[in-house]
Amino acid sequence: MAALKIAVKTRVVKSRPVFHSDRGVYYARKEFKSLLGNFHITESMSCKGSC
Repeated sequence: MAALKIAVKTRVVKSRPVFHSDRGVYYARKEFKSLLGNFHITESMSCKGSC
């Protein structure tokens, strides 16, 4: 979460960013999903067995 906060603060984007991750427990946490929403970042998570 700290790395995401730093990335948001140090980059200027012209369109809505997409955060793509695997199905890791860390990325599925409510806190992390909430942080993505706060920064208006679209979440993209691969399906099981689809890297």
